[in-house]
Amino acid sequence: MKHSSIAVIAGILAFAVLGCGNGKSDEKIEVATSFVSAKMAGVNQPAPEIVITDPVSKKVTKLSDLRGQVVFINFWGTWCPPCKRELPALVSVHEQYADSAVFLGVLVNRSSSDRDNLGPMKEQYGIRYRNVEGSQSIFRAYGISSVPTTYIIDRQGIVRKMLVGEHSRGAFEQGLKQILAMR
Repeated sequence: MKHSSIAVIAGILAFAVLGCGNGKSDEKIEVATSFVSAKMAGVNQPAPEIVITDPVSKKVTKLSDLRGQVVFINFWGTWCPPCKRELPALVSVHEQYADSAVFLGVLVNRSSSDRDNLGPMKEQYGIRYRNVEGSQSIFRAYGISSVPTTYIIDRQGIVRKMLVGEHSRGAFEQGLKQILAMR
């Protein structure tokens, strides 16, 4: 119990210090992932159950409801420059693979104005995949200490890829293709 409390506090401090990661520093990635405990999402581990509510439609979805489908989850913030830079790549990959995988954006908001920026950003970048507001329980379950962070989950609900920091279209597509090829 004491160790898990320390891990949570350390993760929060890492997020506060690192802000949004740029994915270009191996040292930052090591620091960000060093706080992941055994209870958090890890590669080749079952994806933690999350329940999400769409802020507009109020539609509730459980990750377990998506079993049988590949799921691409991107944790990001409207305030985060690396997140904004990778949006064109995400939108492009979504356009190509929307029929093959479920895409989900999970917002890491620091204030209500961050939430208010989602609509204009969806318009500006042409985002057509679902975006929901994250919660502390989701961030803890997935070990989110910097954004952007992307998880690709296979059809059986197992985390197969975790990409921390800003990534290119090629990196997203390569990871997605590998998971889609698994049966």
